[in-house]
Amino acid sequence: MNRPTRRDIVAAAATAALLGSASHALTRRVPKPAKLFAGTRLANNRVAARFEVVPAGVTLPSTVLLSLSGNQLLSRLTNACTLVSLWAEWCVPCLAEVHDLSELRKRHAGTGFEVIALLQGTHLDPPAARSKLASFGAAELPSWIERNGATVAEAVATPAGSHGFTLPCNFLVDRHGRLRGRAFGSDSLAKIESANGELTNQGKQRMLRVPTTWSLSAADQFASALADGILDRI
Repeated sequence: MNRPTRRDIVAAAATAALLGSASHALTRRVPKPAKLFAGTRLANNRVAARFEVVPAGVTLPSTVLLSLSGNQLLSRLTNACTLVSLWAEWCVPCLAEVHDLSELRKRHAGTGFEVIALLQGTHLDPPAARSKLASFGAAELPSWIERNGATVAEAVATPAGSHGFTLPCNFLVDRHGRLRGRAFGSDSLAKIESANGELTNQGKQRMLRVPTTWSLSAADQFASALADGILDRI
């Protein structure tokens, strides 16, 4: 076999750089998702403003999920408008939200608004997942799990143009069992320390103690609007 010449190596490097630039350009051209509640009474709501329209082709997977009351399917969430909060045991921003989400659910119980915490890629069983939530002040938050897998996160929590899912991710299922919107990331009410884009240990501990936007009156307005059927009108 002939050894590559310097010219061959330079040409290969140039081709790789060109392909990398093309890939980067394609990534930049991914259109920014539209805001789900634009033009509605929630347009200026801090919580609602984070929710995006779900891209075409992104649907709820038919994964069978586990709960304390038996097997569950996301498509069967038809009794209320449901906020599904994806979380993982290692995701500090996810855990920072669960208490506020649990309290929000409690304040709007029986109105047509529901919240479910869906644990992804775990070895825990439903009782252990419930215990984990309880340790973060969310004992009453309904808990579903997908053991040893993350098909829901892969299907729903992968941003457009990305090749992997992002947590936290909260998504909305309307009262007809349809995926309607999603929001990425956690919104803490304080600036959290980070280094090179990663939470420091101090930042992680502080994040777990600081309220999130789910504790604001904007979250109550958001929940009330969902209970009133705003998704049926957009």
